[in-house]
Amino acid sequence: MVESGDFKVGDAVFGDVVGVRTGSCAEYLVVDSRVLALKPTTLTHVQAAGAPLAGITALQCFEACHFERGGRVLITGGAGGVGTYAIQIAKHHYNASFVATTASAGKMDFVMGLGADAAYDYKGIGPEEYISKCLAGDVAFDCIIDCTGEAWKLRKLVRPGGGLVSILSYPTSEILNKWATESIGPGMSISPMILNSIWGLGSTLNFFTGAKAVINYLAIVDATFKHIITMPNKEAIHLLASLLESKAVVPQIDSEFDLYTQALDAVRRQESGRASGKVILRCV
Repeated sequence: MVESGDFKVGDAVFGDVVGVRTGSCAEYLVVDSRVLALKPTTLTHVQAAGAPLAGITALQCFEACHFERGGRVLITGGAGGVGTYAIQIAKHHYNASFVATTASAGKMDFVMGLGADAAYDYKGIGPEEYISKCLAGDVAFDCIIDCTGEAWKLRKLVRPGGGLVSILSYPTSEILNKWATESIGPGMSISPMILNSIWGLGSTLNFFTGAKAVINYLAIVDATFKHIITMPNKEAIHLLASLLESKAVVPQIDSEFDLYTQALDAVRRQESGRASGKVILRCV
């Protein structure tokens, strides 16, 4: 750590990389200080390593839905990295009145322990059928966070005026342009020609990704669809830090691997779809 703004040499910090700056599976990394915060004292370094990307993604999903305190939320893939944070943030930060989620049969107790009020086996019946039965036909949610690429199936469950956000399905020209303009680091730039091309494609790009169909369907009931590409910023990392410091949100660690000898094993575990929480690479 070099001295920069709010930080001094020796500070324990956590944060994320910005935009096209990648390659964080390393001993040392140059990071923009704007997306760093002091490591919460309640966390180990391993826990802190698993917090920023998934935690900020979850926070930005709620923001994109304009979710309000006391609302109802459905989170698919509740046992995954983003899902584990989204459930806890919904319950303990937004005081959601009802949190539903999906998981495999063996992870029901895990997601319920995070704060979910209801969970269903995604390998069993579909979300519309399950939720219709559980809620006696009242299937409307103020916010749906799609972590499993099921946005089209979930569109019918959004209440009028609500929001559906996906981290996997149907990227939009809006989010690609936002990412290109806001998440590049200092001293870096993206050609105006590229930006104009993304913006100019507009509805054409949305048509080919499938986003347009979802957007149009939800517009009928004054609801919205957004695709999220995580864009770390100072406000998000500091809000996450406060939630972690207060233990309103607790990182869920699936497994740890040695950076030098087990990196491929870590990737395989992450890609298996069986992880409950975050997969961590240790370099010390």
